[in-house]
Amino acid sequence: AVEQKVVVLLVLFVHIFLAQTTTYYEYGDDDDDDAMIQIEDNCSDICTIEEAINYCKSNCTGRCSISVKKPISGFGNMNITLDQPLPFAELIIILEYPLDIGEGYFIRVYDAISMFEISGGGLNAKITNATETAFEFVSSNVSSVVTLSRVTFENCTNAIGAAGAAVIDTRGSIVADGSLSFYSTSSSSDCGGVLFIIYETTTYVGPPIYFISTSAIGKGGAMCLRGNGGLFRFPFPSSTGSLAELGGTLYIQGPGNFEIYGDSVISTSQVSSSNGTLLFAEEFDSLYLSNFKFNTLESIEGEFGTVYAVSSRENSVFQITDSEFHGMNTAMTGSGGALYMKDVDHVVVAIARSRSTNVFLELGEQFYLMV
Repeated sequence: AVEQKVVVLLVLFVHIFLAQTTTYYEYGDDDDDDAMIQIEDNCSDICTIEEAINYCKSNCTGRCSISVKKPISGFGNMNITLDQPLPFAELIIILEYPLDIGEGYFIRVYDAISMFEISGGGLNAKITNATETAFEFVSSNVSSVVTLSRVTFENCTNAIGAAGAAVIDTRGSIVADGSLSFYSTSSSSDCGGVLFIIYETTTYVGPPIYFISTSAIGKGGAMCLRGNGGLFRFPFPSSTGSLAELGGTLYIQGPGNFEIYGDSVISTSQVSSSNGTLLFAEEFDSLYLSNFKFNTLESIEGEFGTVYAVSSRENSVFQITDSEFHGMNTAMTGSGGALYMKDVDHVVVAIARSRSTNVFLELGEQFYLMV
């Protein structure tokens, strides 16, 4: 009887302790310790994301899951840098309320963990008001996975020559599980929303990324892809109100092979740049565009082409298939309407239609036209 009372009192004490610290544990079959931490209004010892990560460093070897259940900002929730290997295998940050950064950035992860995720839970997580690139993830691990699930970057600006809201530089996988969007983000140089630095082993899994009112002084009003070889498949982004000098929506820089595909009908409006209003690509080994069905494009302004492709790489290839450009209200001050290509060795335009636009081609050594 005495032993039973001791057990009951011990269980009651543990329950009260966990409720106060909002920290919970799970023990998996592989004996890895998983920590689940909730940051709430009545938090006591763990009240910021950084405190939760530090807790996991000492008490977790499996998954560290941090659920933010209140609006947060300020010290401990911003300017977080993880640049040393973490002792646990996976880090998940669930933002159920907006994160207002205010000054600086949110989090930078430099080869610290191979499995990292930011999630919005049931709603879209909002990361707002960063004055530097809000999120950076760098991994040299080909097995790494970075996931952005139902995340919106809003009113993030960068005035020091980097991407407006996010940089992902990985040899592993990029996953957009659910909607990933950028609203009113800007860069004083290139990549108004996000920059992907990709390698031979990099993959992307997810739907098109959404951009609204993003801008860059230089290249890539919405986003940039910078390659280092290999083949990278990516769905063309959806953008409204994107602005850049080169590549109003998307900027691609080789070397590498890029396969960019449309997702049904792409309706992109109010995009402008001097060259490549929707896409500017240079120094690629090959660029394949497929299923581009641009419809009702409004206020597209530029000098050379809606799609501008230039490459001095040996045996460079540009190919566009199963695509349509129509209903476009273009205002081209120079040459080129739908397509403009320069110094590309091999060009294939197959089953492409252009209505109310011009096609201007400055060709390389070989040109193939199939209709």
